[in-house]
Amino acid sequence: MASHELPPEVITALATLLRYAGSIMREANEASPSGNGGGFYDAKTAPMGPTAFLRLAREGAFKATKVGRKVLARKDEVDAWIESRATIAPHRSTREAAASDGYGDALALHEAIRAAGHHVPLRRSRRAGKARR
Repeated sequence: MASHELPPEVITALATLLRYAGSIMREANEASPSGNGGGFYDAKTAPMGPTAFLRLAREGAFKATKVGRKVLARKDEVDAWIESRATIAPHRSTREAAASDGYGDALALHEAIRAAGHHVPLRRSRRAGKARR
């Protein structure tokens, strides 16, 4: 049976090459604040949820590329998109919300009818017309 062994010089050279490549990869990973390989977000490391990240990438909110099964987007573009969306909505009072949610007018009408002395149920039960057994 023939054995295909590499000469010791080749094995030593390959080991040196692998150590060198490993140190380069380790330095690049340590230089990244999130540890995900530089200036990119994927669905797991993005500052939003993974579903939102993938949906926004698909819609073109920021440039993204697919590498294997991962979708990657540059951190600076994602952060810029977040900053462009960072607006604080004015707080609505409860009275404004009740009037604008579609139920405010119905509740006001119900209160007016009750104030006039009439009883109007807000909702009928499903058993309201059925005889009990």
